[in-house]
Amino acid sequence: MLTVGARDFGRANVREPQPSGGPVGGIVAGARALAAAGCRRALVLAVDAPTVLGDDLAPLIEAPAPGAAYAHLHLPLVIDIDALPADAGPGWSMARLITAAGLPLLDADPSAATRLRGANTPEERAALLEAFLARGPAAI
Repeated sequence: MLTVGARDFGRANVREPQPSGGPVGGIVAGARALAAAGCRRALVLAVDAPTVLGDDLAPLIEAPAPGAAYAHLHLPLVIDIDALPADAGPGWSMARLITAAGLPLLDADPSAATRLRGANTPEERAALLEAFLARGPAAI
C-alpha cells in the first residue's frame, strides 16, 4: 500500500514528478513504484471517499485483466499495471486513461454510489461519516 502526493498519511509515499499534474500523473507515479516492488495490479482509491467498503470494491478487484472501473465514476478503479499506456501521465483526463487502458465500465450497486463517489464538500463528508458510523462496529 502506498500513497501518492505531498502527504504520506503514515504509509509508504511516492512524490509525483510533476506536482499538480492531475490524478493520472499520480496514478502513473504510484503504478511505477508498485511495479518496482513486484506488483502487477493496482487498486486506485480516492482520498475523498473515506467510507468505501470492501464489498463496494469486490467487483473491481474480481474483474479480469486489464481491470475495471465503475460507470460514471473515475475512481475507484483496478488496473493491471502493464495496461497503463506508455504515454499516460500529467495532463491526461481520467476518462482518457480508462479508455486507453481498455478498462470495462461496471455498474455500481446503487446502495454504494454515494460512498464510491465520495465527498466534495464538508457537508458531504459529514453525511458519509454519519452513515458509516450508523452501520455499527461491523462496518469499522
